[in-house]
Amino acid sequence: MNLRFIAVSAVLFLCSGIALAQAPIQLRGGGIQGQRTNTTWKIGPDGIAHFAALDPETGIGGQKLGDIMTQVNAAVSSAQNAVTKDTVNTPGGVAGMDANGAVTADLRPQIASLGADIFGSYLTNNFVGGFDPQRGYEADLIGGWNRYADGSYMTRQVLQQTDPYGPYSAGCGYAINVGATYTQQSPMSEGNPPGGAGAVVGVGGFDTAAHCILAGNTPARMVLPVSGYTATTVQLSAPLTASQAARIHPNMYITTNSPNTALTVSNTAGELPKKNLYAAYVRTAPATGDTSITVWAWDVPGLGTGVAGQVPQTVTLDTVWSKYSVPVVFLGGGAAGSMFGSNWFFSLQAADLTPSATTQSLIHQITPLELDGPFIQGGAAPNNSVDWQGISMNAGNQPAALTTDSRQLLIGGNINHHIQFDGGAGNWLIDGDNAYLPSLKNQSLSSGNPAQLYQEWDQWIGGANRIRFLLWNSFSNPAAPIGWEQAVVHLGPTVDGDPVQQGDPGGSKQADLEWNVGGNYGSISLCGFAASCGLRVNGDGTVNISGAVSAGAINSSSLTSTGAVSGQSLAATAGISGASANISGQTTTGTLVTNGEALLNGDAALMSGAKLWIRPVTLNNGLMGAWCAPDSYTLATCSNIGAAITLRVSGDLQSSNGSNDPFWGTNGNLSGFHPDGHGNWNTTTDTPNGGAFRDAAYTLASLPTANETDGNHLWCSDCKLNSITGVEVYWHASAAKWTDGQNNALVN
Repeated sequence: MNLRFIAVSAVLFLCSGIALAQAPIQLRGGGIQGQRTNTTWKIGPDGIAHFAALDPETGIGGQKLGDIMTQVNAAVSSAQNAVTKDTVNTPGGVAGMDANGAVTADLRPQIASLGADIFGSYLTNNFVGGFDPQRGYEADLIGGWNRYADGSYMTRQVLQQTDPYGPYSAGCGYAINVGATYTQQSPMSEGNPPGGAGAVVGVGGFDTAAHCILAGNTPARMVLPVSGYTATTVQLSAPLTASQAARIHPNMYITTNSPNTALTVSNTAGELPKKNLYAAYVRTAPATGDTSITVWAWDVPGLGTGVAGQVPQTVTLDTVWSKYSVPVVFLGGGAAGSMFGSNWFFSLQAADLTPSATTQSLIHQITPLELDGPFIQGGAAPNNSVDWQGISMNAGNQPAALTTDSRQLLIGGNINHHIQFDGGAGNWLIDGDNAYLPSLKNQSLSSGNPAQLYQEWDQWIGGANRIRFLLWNSFSNPAAPIGWEQAVVHLGPTVDGDPVQQGDPGGSKQADLEWNVGGNYGSISLCGFAASCGLRVNGDGTVNISGAVSAGAINSSSLTSTGAVSGQSLAATAGISGASANISGQTTTGTLVTNGEALLNGDAALMSGAKLWIRPVTLNNGLMGAWCAPDSYTLATCSNIGAAITLRVSGDLQSSNGSNDPFWGTNGNLSGFHPDGHGNWNTTTDTPNGGAFRDAAYTLASLPTANETDGNHLWCSDCKLNSITGVEVYWHASAAKWTDGQNNALVN
C-alpha cells in the first residue's frame, strides 16, 4: 500500500468502526479518492480498500463528510512523519513520495486488484515510450507485468470468486459489456426489479451465469465530419476537442463513407453487399485542437488494389451502409465490419512440435472447448432432475432479417473428422424436426432385440398423419450361422407412431425394399406391408415372382434381366390376370397363363419344344391354338387336339427370302400379299423390282388332273398360244381338262 492508503486505513479502522463493505475503491496519484463522493471505506484483512453507502449530510456517527476528511488528512500527515527511510520504496515497505506527498514509486504487492491505478505497476511503467503501442493508454493488464531482476516479467493468476444473486446484471459473475458507454444490463434475465409483479412474471425464474458477454453492432467511438483527404491524412471539418483527442490512439481503425468509384463490385442477392469504402489505421495520436489525423495509407479492405498513395474522393458518398450528406469518418467500435461475441485464437510453435534438444513445450493436444458434466456431488440425484441444455442457438426474433448465407454452425478446414458422435445406448445422435439418427454403438440385433432403426425422416401430411420413412434392420434370418446373414435390411415408409431409439420403429408399415429376404443373400425384394414379398432379384440377376401377379402391369423396370419368371416355384405356372402385363427382357418359364394381354417388350423363350397357347374367347370342344416350332426351320400353327387351325390375317402377308434380320427390310427384299377388303388379294409394292405372283410351271404332258378344283390355274411351260411358248392354263371341272384363257385346247 502507499503511505496515504495506510493512513486512511488507520483512521477509518480505529475511529469510525465502519463494517467492511464488498467493493474496492480506486486510488488516484498521490491522493485518496472513492468512486463516489457518498462513500465510506476501510482496508479489509485482504489488504484491499472497500466502500459502503454513506450519506454526505449525516456522515458517520453524526459527523459530516467534510469533518471526516479533515481528520483523514491529519492522520495522513502524521503517518507520513512516522515512516522511516528504510521502509520507503522497498518490497513490503511503503511507496516512495516526493516533497508534496505524491507517489513516485510503487510497491510490489502480493495481491493484484482490478484497475491500473490500484496496484501501482501498469503499462506506463513497463514500456519504453510510455505505453504499449498495440494496446494504447486504455489497457489495464491484470497479472504478470512487474519485472524480475533479470528483466523478465513475473507470471501471476487472476482469481475472481463470485456469487450471482439475482437477475438484471446481478446474475453475472463476470460480465463483459462491449460498447462506448456503461450499461447496467448484462445479457441475463431481463427482469427489472422496480417493475414489480410484472418483472417477476417476465423473468420466469432468473438465470445466473459465470461469464456473460453483451456485444452487438457497437457504435463507432466517434463519427467526425471531414473536409477532405490526403494520401496520409484525414482533414477534419472542426478541431478535435480534448475529449476526442484523448480517445484516438495509434492503430485505431478508421472507415470512411467514400467508396472507391473505380472498383467494380458484384453482389449476391440475399447476402450482405460488398463494403466498398476506403479505410485506414491511425498512425499517431492527435492532440487537442488538431484539424487532421495522420494515417498510414488508404485502401478498400478486401477489395482494394494495394497501390500506395490513394486518396479517398468526397463527391460520391456511401448510400448502402450509411446516408450522410457530407464526408465522415467512423473511428473505433462500429468502424469495424463485424463483431464476435468470443474469438479464441490458438498459436502453436512448430519448433516445439518436433522433438529436439531445444523443445520447451510438451503440449501437443489442443481442445478449444470442453464441456464436462454435469457432475452430481454428494449422492445420487433423482432421474430426470437436471435439464442439461448443452450448447443452444436460435435465429433471433427476426429471422427474415438474416442474410441467405447466415449460419448457426460452420465446421470448416481440412480435418479427418468434422463431427464425431460418441453416444450411448438409447441415445439420439440426431434428434431434429424431421430427421432422426439413434446411437447404435452398443446395440446388437438379436432374438431379444429383433428390430432396430438406422435412420428416419418424417413429414406431416394434411396435419393428420405423419409419414415416417425408415431405414431399419430386422432379425429375420435367425437360423443363419453368420451375424450379418441373420439380418434383413428394410427401406420404406410407415404411417404414424413416434421415432424410437431402440426396438421396432413402430407405426403402420407400408410396402418397402428389403435385402437378403429368406436367406437369399445378395438379393433385393419388393414387399407389401414390410412382410409379404412378391418380386425378388437374386444376386445372380435371376428374377423370382412369388404368388399371382394381378391387377396391373409388370412393367419394363421389373423384369429387365435374362432371368426366369417361374411363378410360385421354378416349375409352376405364372398366372397373369387383369388388364395387361408388360414384360421386358428374356422371360423363361414353364407355363405362362394370362387372362389379359402379355406385352412382351423383350424375348420370350419357350423351352424344350413348348408351345405358346392362345386361349380363345369361346372355347369349343376344348380346342386351343398355339404357335409351335416342329423343327429349327419351321414356325407352325398347332392345336391341342390335332384339329386344323385357321390362320387369319388382318392386313398384308409379308415374307423375306430367308432373312434373319430382326427388323425385316434391311437385308434383301420383302414380298407381300394384300387384301382389298372384298375377298380379293393383290401383290404389294414391298419389292421395288418385282413382286408379282408366279404359278408353278408344268409341261403339257405333266399337267395334273387328279384332285383339281374348278378354276385352278397353272403355268404350262411348253404350251403355245399365238406362236408364243408359255401359257396360263385353267382347269375346267365340267370338262375335266385344262385350257388357255380363251378355253382353247392346249398345243405345243
